[in-house]
Amino acid sequence: MPLTVTEAAADREAAFVRQVHNIVRDLMPPRPLVYWTDFLLSVTLGFAALAVYLTAPLVSAPMVVSFFVVAMLLYRSSVFTHELAHLPDKRFRLFRAVWNLLLGIPFLMPSFLYTDHRCHHTRQTYATAGDSENFPIVRLTLGGFVVRSLGLAALPFMPVARFGLLAPLSYLHPGLRRLL
Repeated sequence: MPLTVTEAAADREAAFVRQVHNIVRDLMPPRPLVYWTDFLLSVTLGFAALAVYLTAPLVSAPMVVSFFVVAMLLYRSSVFTHELAHLPDKRFRLFRAVWNLLLGIPFLMPSFLYTDHRCHHTRQTYATAGDSENFPIVRLTLGGFVVRSLGLAALPFMPVARFGLLAPLSYLHPGLRRLL
């Protein structure tokens, strides 16, 4: 079956990315010490800044500054979930466990929720309508944009519903267990 124009373009782009990756592969081997240092510093300083934020007087300079420090460092710490999706399991097993204990589980985003990220890199989905990581938001109508934006308000409740409500219910219903 011949490729559509969009699929052919995605194929060329994916081939280019693979070629570039192969050229620089030796320049970017995953180094555990770098991951451990970066993550532990980021998460420790992020939680320390969170303590400052929570104890600072309302709308004070320490509160405002620590808010941005917390946001930056805990976001940086959370982005390791992307790295965990790509890193070899054997070499980074302990790192994955520590990341989940310190950040993934407390923030209701354990690393296994992001394991399907690799599907985003396949020829069948990359840069297509089925690629949820490269969603063409500019193609949305105003109504579609508003609906999707309002849907973001539900995001904080989704892990609570999944792990606090649906997971316990899945023990009673095998179909729900397969879905989850």
